[in-house]
Amino acid sequence: MSSVSLQTPHARLLAGKRAVERGNRLRSQGGPRLGDALGAYDEAVALLAPLCESPTSPIRDDLASAWTNRGIALLGAAFPRRLEDAVRCFDSALELRQPLLAQGNPWHRYNLMGVWVNRGDALAAFGDGGRIDDAILCYDEALALGLGLVAGLSEEFPRRMAVAHLNRATAMRRLPGSRRLEDACRSYDCALAALGPQGQTPSRPNRLILAAACVGKAEALGASGANVDARSCARRGLEFALPLESDRRDAAVVGLKARLVLCACASRGMAKPQSPVSGSDGIAEAIELAEHGLRLAGRWDGDPEFQPLIQELFRFATQAYAQRQPHFLVEFIREFLPLAQPGLAEPMRLISAQAVARAMGNVAAEGISSIGRASVGDTLATFRELRQAQEELLGAALPA
Repeated sequence: MSSVSLQTPHARLLAGKRAVERGNRLRSQGGPRLGDALGAYDEAVALLAPLCESPTSPIRDDLASAWTNRGIALLGAAFPRRLEDAVRCFDSALELRQPLLAQGNPWHRYNLMGVWVNRGDALAAFGDGGRIDDAILCYDEALALGLGLVAGLSEEFPRRMAVAHLNRATAMRRLPGSRRLEDACRSYDCALAALGPQGQTPSRPNRLILAAACVGKAEALGASGANVDARSCARRGLEFALPLESDRRDAAVVGLKARLVLCACASRGMAKPQSPVSGSDGIAEAIELAEHGLRLAGRWDGDPEFQPLIQELFRFATQAYAQRQPHFLVEFIREFLPLAQPGLAEPMRLISAQAVARAMGNVAAEGISSIGRASVGDTLATFRELRQAQEELLGAALPA
């Protein structure tokens, strides 16, 4: 960029805004482009900072956007130094935006809310209790600002309120003590309420927030032992996520978590004798949900965030098949064991071997009780298939 072209404040302002936009594009590409995005934000700061001498200059909001987006780019880092840098970025944005509130522009209030939410996210990412407490205070600051926003002015206003409640609830669940789950559930309810009454058809952006709030509440309820309510919330969350999850990674993560809650609810009844009404205990449905979830996860092959979700869905389904439908277990393992990435391959192979051993015990017991019946041949065939699978698993050859 030519120094001549930046001699006027207007030219510097336009160049600074373009640098922020470029940083946002680079940030959206992720991975190796993060460094380039940070460079673009640094360029924007260098261009805009000299224009913000007045405490009421509207350019302060542009400069705050540069700092905020720089902090958001750093939030994706997995180590503390980058998180500390992110917190400092958000602190700079807060200092710039706070004086603008006196002008009475609701968008200044909205933008300041966003900085508080992002600062809370950065503090929550540290994971320790003291930082979580500070993160919750940040979300409370954001929510207090939101009380001054008139929802009817923009659909973005209630959406930001919902996100602040949602992220606050997620942080609350990381604190010790039983009351944290109750407080988290109340915050999830506030997130749902912020986006309007039930029965309305939500917009696509709102669907993801609603899905995340329902699934978060379902996980909290499940942890507290409220199985029926957890199942209801998970079903509602999955309903919100389904239209989005085939092409949106974040929606797919939420949808898989909803399925895990439903599988966990079903697994608590797996030790009981099978119901005379087929599928009435929810296990057959949960197996179907697990399989659908694993196929969905396969669309993001190699994405590390999906690997623990894949493992837990796989664990549930193998255990369920071993107990209820052992004749389908080997087919299931052959289809879904290849989803495991190198770091997960051995644990999932062990899960498979344990399920096969359990299934063999169940089939052997069934074989003894079926001697003299026509079904004994099928039972013996299933046992032979399971024994062959066990040998292949020990030889690490089954998925071939």
